[in-house]
Amino acid sequence: MIDRVLIAEGGQYERRRAAYEDVVGRRAVDTWDGNVFLDARVLVDLYDPHEVPAAARDQMIASGASIVSGAPFPEGTHPSIVLACPSLTTGPVALMAEDVGQIGRRTMAKVVVIDSAPSFAVTMFRSVLALVMLGGPLDRLSARRQPDEASFDGIYAVGRFKDGAIAYMEAVTSCFRGADVRIYEVMGRDQIREYDSRRSTNRVIDDDGIRPIPATLSDPYAVFVKDLWQAEPFGRSEQHVDTIGHAESGYRALTAALHAERAASV
Repeated sequence: MIDRVLIAEGGQYERRRAAYEDVVGRRAVDTWDGNVFLDARVLVDLYDPHEVPAAARDQMIASGASIVSGAPFPEGTHPSIVLACPSLTTGPVALMAEDVGQIGRRTMAKVVVIDSAPSFAVTMFRSVLALVMLGGPLDRLSARRQPDEASFDGIYAVGRFKDGAIAYMEAVTSCFRGADVRIYEVMGRDQIREYDSRRSTNRVIDDDGIRPIPATLSDPYAVFVKDLWQAEPFGRSEQHVDTIGHAESGYRALTAALHAERAASV
């Protein structure tokens, strides 16, 4: 049983902390500073595992604490690690994924995520996850990393899903303040569905023209945390295991190819 939650500083700290406080109460939530004793009764929420020293990650795992991470650990998977995937439960991608059957034969899915924050690992993982949610398992993906001398981090990828549809993805971080943009689009023979954060609505495009639909009704991270607490056993919902697995595989393949001199096909 978990009776204490520690939030690591980093991206969206206040938002993550508020989500846990709403579930377990303020007294049970504190900040993780690397010196707090950890055991099986503690949960640690990390936004980006790459912001934590490898020795501290190893200590977390060895302690038996539950770990919620915004991106896969570099060391690999472990039963104590739960990947934070808020877009699986609510928000624009989840809404489109639920209705994807209405578009007819899928021809393309596109994900563009631009963040002013520097957490490249989290942005890339959630971009790959969104791509898999909208298009299914990936067959192949060719990727190019933004040159090291650039003022921002970025990866650009194009490929195919298992069903033959085209996959396109851009994940960019460390941009200028206020540059955050989310664009998700899934195209089919009968219909196009898209979300553009600059409009704050989902749209359906078909023979009847353009129709807006609600993008989201609640904070996706708050919904994720509530679902996490209700899962039995803790954090192990079987509903999205395959989707998360496909996304993690794609993320790790892209991560391995980031520093290739040429475009890498994974």
